[in-house]
Amino acid sequence: MGSVRFDCSPLAYVDPNVDTVQALLQLESFCNGDTSECSTSRFTYNLDLSFEDVLRCPTSLCLRIPAGLSHVFPNAEPSQNLGRQFSRLLLHVIDYVRGLAEVSQLPPKEQVLFCKRQHLFVSPFLLFAYTYRIGNPGMVAGLGQAFSADSRALKKYEIGDFLERMINLGQNEVIPAFRDTQMDDGDYVLLKNILIFHSAHGLSEPSAAIVREARKKYEWMLSRRIRQKSKDDVEAIYKIAKLMGAVKKSCGEL
Repeated sequence: MGSVRFDCSPLAYVDPNVDTVQALLQLESFCNGDTSECSTSRFTYNLDLSFEDVLRCPTSLCLRIPAGLSHVFPNAEPSQNLGRQFSRLLLHVIDYVRGLAEVSQLPPKEQVLFCKRQHLFVSPFLLFAYTYRIGNPGMVAGLGQAFSADSRALKKYEIGDFLERMINLGQNEVIPAFRDTQMDDGDYVLLKNILIFHSAHGLSEPSAAIVREARKKYEWMLSRRIRQKSKDDVEAIYKIAKLMGAVKKSCGEL
């Protein structure tokens, strides 16, 4: 393993004049809204929509109120807001995915197919990442609330068993990898893009080629970033393997 070296030479499709990570962080910030405070008010939401409708007008789902992923109020009850939390989380994911340049290159019908599939993988990963970020022992739910890690407290939810599996996966498998590698915000957005472009299933060959190239680009960028922060190639390979393993677990074990 000690003989492995990273090729960090620029790739043809990476514009050295554009700070891609900074652009992705700005997109993430837009999706979050003001995360210093959050709202649990009874805002209107509508889940009786097609994905075509949501992609055409994302705020038909709900308003872009602060997502409340970076702050948890004490004694907040997620059970009072599950529909609103789900709709706001879905809006966050859709805003992010449709904001990526590569997704905009897909034909409209394939954008719908792609976004419909990816939100199933991105939503858990996003919750794991923000749970790690604020050091919550359970799992953030959005709107300034969090689910408890206590299995007895989860029994009151109809989806309590699913939530328990999700929290266990996050706290026992995914978040330890984030912690072990000291994942920062830049690593997070690149890793999320790798997850978003992890599969081109069901797309036409031209669209699949766009997705494959996007994944290759973001994998290269993450590898280069990790290598620059590591003392040697062995440490870098270890961290990259841990982070990629976290992506695999996020999209394959729920």
